[in-house]
Amino acid sequence: MDVLLSRAKTASPEEAEEIYKHLISRGSSMGYMTYGNWQAKRGNLVEAERLLRAAAGMGNKHAPVSLGRVLEKQERLDEARVCYEEFLRSGERNAAVVLAKFHEKRGNRSEAEKAYLAALEQGDETARVPLAKLYEKMGKTESAERMYLAAIQREDGGAVGLLARLYARSGDLGRQEQVLEDYITSSAATPSGLPVILGKIRERQGRVEEALALYRMAVTLGSAAASVEIERLERAAE
Repeated sequence: MDVLLSRAKTASPEEAEEIYKHLISRGSSMGYMTYGNWQAKRGNLVEAERLLRAAAGMGNKHAPVSLGRVLEKQERLDEARVCYEEFLRSGERNAAVVLAKFHEKRGNRSEAEKAYLAALEQGDETARVPLAKLYEKMGKTESAERMYLAAIQREDGGAVGLLARLYARSGDLGRQEQVLEDYITSSAATPSGLPVILGKIRERQGRVEEALALYRMAVTLGSAAASVEIERLERAAE
């Protein structure tokens, strides 16, 4: 079955549909779910719903999430919420985050917060950054900072730039600089954008050679934007 599903991903639409039909003829819940998702991407929401409901009825744990998204597209929000809550009861690791994001999109921030906190209690560390972003929207700056710091302690480089932005917005430029510098000089894997951010800070401080060194580091990490910054500084020095 895995071979067929893999082939369907690169097949023509006609061939992919034949593969999915073959899988569901064999009673495969995964076939029903992937075919349902395939139909949803093509805007065939009624057919997608039918297939995904069949997958869910066959016990596929992930089908309620896909079904919920199809129902959301149809603005059937109460039904979508029921699907996400069903997924939550399945005990899957990311279920609480799925429900939290649904509530957040609807503007139900307190419900979203509860769901993110439930995810953390269940050991889902991926909830920390979206919860921190939610706290920023809610004006809970200290709570957002704590969440970002906790994510950084687990070597989540993406949280570093977000925390640096939080400090910059609050006018705490010293802490913005420090959090970037600490992470870049640590043993953790560094996202290519972080040296660029710190490089711009160094430029504003007039420390051009340090900025260049940071941009060169960013290039080695795969940043295309850093190459542009290097060319700009080198032209200015001519």
